[in-house]
Amino acid sequence: MISRKITEKYQSNGQGINTMSENQGVPVQESELSFTLRKYTGLMGIFIGVVCAAWSIFQFYTSGFGLLSAMPQRATTLVFTLILTFLLYPMWKGEKSSFFAMTRDGIFVALAVITCVNIILNYHRIAENLGISNPRDIVLGAVLIVLVFEATRRTVGWPLVIAAGIFLIYAFAGQYMPGILQHRGYPLDRIIEQMYLGVEGIFGVPLGVMTTYVYAFLLFGSFLEVTGGAKLFLNLAYSMTGFLKGGPAKTAVIASALTGTISGSALANAVTTGTFTIPLMKSVGYRPAFAAGVEAATSTGGQLMPPIMGAAAFIMVELTGISYLNIIISAAIPSFLYYLSLYVMVHQEAERLGLRPIPKEELPKFRAAIIAAIPLIIPVIAIFSLLIYGITPLKSAFFATILLCFSSSISKDTRITGRKIVEALIKAARNAIAVSAAVTICGVIGGVVTLTGLGMKMSLIIIDLTKGDLFLTCLMVCISCLILGIGLPTTANYIVLAPIATPALIQLGLPVMTAHMFILYYGLLTEVTPPVALTAYTTAAIAGSPGMRSAIYGFKIAIAGFLIPFMFVYAPGLLCLGNFMDALQPLVTSIFGIVALGSSVTGYLLIRLNTVERVILFATAITLCDPHIITDLIGIMFFAGILAVQYVKKRRGSSNPWRGGSHAI
Repeated sequence: MISRKITEKYQSNGQGINTMSENQGVPVQESELSFTLRKYTGLMGIFIGVVCAAWSIFQFYTSGFGLLSAMPQRATTLVFTLILTFLLYPMWKGEKSSFFAMTRDGIFVALAVITCVNIILNYHRIAENLGISNPRDIVLGAVLIVLVFEATRRTVGWPLVIAAGIFLIYAFAGQYMPGILQHRGYPLDRIIEQMYLGVEGIFGVPLGVMTTYVYAFLLFGSFLEVTGGAKLFLNLAYSMTGFLKGGPAKTAVIASALTGTISGSALANAVTTGTFTIPLMKSVGYRPAFAAGVEAATSTGGQLMPPIMGAAAFIMVELTGISYLNIIISAAIPSFLYYLSLYVMVHQEAERLGLRPIPKEELPKFRAAIIAAIPLIIPVIAIFSLLIYGITPLKSAFFATILLCFSSSISKDTRITGRKIVEALIKAARNAIAVSAAVTICGVIGGVVTLTGLGMKMSLIIIDLTKGDLFLTCLMVCISCLILGIGLPTTANYIVLAPIATPALIQLGLPVMTAHMFILYYGLLTEVTPPVALTAYTTAAIAGSPGMRSAIYGFKIAIAGFLIPFMFVYAPGLLCLGNFMDALQPLVTSIFGIVALGSSVTGYLLIRLNTVERVILFATAITLCDPHIITDLIGIMFFAGILAVQYVKKRRGSSNPWRGGSHAI
């Protein structure tokens, strides 16, 4: 475990590292939103726990022994989501659990059960009638739409609710839309049929992915959490990097990458690792806002880390028909480049500030850390192995969870007890509530896009505006992702934009994988893009720094991530879509580009850079985005020239004029 000397040191400095034992491994919904969730004791508390455990058991059983038909399976997931939402999330922030509030939400729960049970009991009739409704279905469908909107508002907030509402209005009032956006408009009962009685609305692909892949991996992650997996991965990362300059920041990079393999959530990653790494970064000399920015940027990239990635990756499987194994293989090089860029940034900042490493005697031993983590690494390796063998992601998560229960018993520190099993079941359900509500309302958006043909219309508009230019089209899609990201989480951002923007990118010649990965990448980068950078605000609370300043630091530290999608657009080999040689050249030049960009932003290479050198390195990074041999040679030549100048100056002991002071980054 973490050295006692280090722990006592940070406790005495008031850094609060002792909160690690309390917050470590806590799901993001609990750690972030516990101040808004209702607290129950006694019989009601037991009832909530039973409902959570029952949901997890249902998902675990169906993942291993066979799913129900699509509509009943998804309706069961939705009814659990709505029950727990209305019982745990108050209607308004700070609302007290009065008799009126509990009665009102009890009615919501009853309506949720009625509307979903109607689907479960009558799905044969609905399927045989091809979605044709009767008056009862219309009433129940209208009620369920309202319940889904309210559940989303309570768990995720207004932006996604407003977006879905605009889409519904578009479906109803299409005849009043201008130009190509115009359609004949649909009556209310037809819209409700689309949303309630088929698999292209509320019970569409997003909820289907949630009830299969996403929940299975959430459950696997929860079991890893209760065994102390995040702590062990932190120990391992700290033993590898703590003795380097700026070691705690490098620990954050590696720990977040490792935690991302089991989490798939930027917020959960930030809370899990940030409670430890942020105080450590502050203690060695990093500014609080910089420490928060580092953790936000590193946690965001966890959504790209195989084998779990984020929920959006599973949505991609359904939308593209590409196997999950191929998706995680394609994500491997971009995620490596992203974390390499973060490592370069924190290393250059540590060099610029002259930070000292932590003495090795105060660090955990690497051998002990790796041995302690082996029981939990085995199931993660098993997921890769099962996927390569051809087992579906759903079955892979199922078998890996069972294997984890056995492998964790190797060590008494990780051994799963009956109490931990119950804890994992409840945590998985709590983690799933907000995700499930968000993807359900995204089904409403998807239903409107399908009903009205909006996706193809928007693609035509994009191509017309950009005159078919690939760069301009990609730039427009990038900006659209970042604007939508102001209010939407990563998964919702991807679900909304994928059917609208990917046809335009594919029509311009991009492979399906490249087009979808491009949108996914910018969807997740919204987590660190001001003004609404939710992950950065979360880490700022841990660091005790201003939220906006932390978000700006996170944006600067993650800036290379904004270039990587353009790199694999022009060099699809970076997504492993060709042979090895197709990936080798762009990978090498991308590494040079990332180092150049990181040095330009931090203002440090071998020694401090002057303004001219920083501008040249920034231009070099942009040049190396294009994989053509001429641009690559020009970029490498400029990089080598700056490197040579820096080497000569360093040998002479000179330093460049500095115009950025200690706040360059």
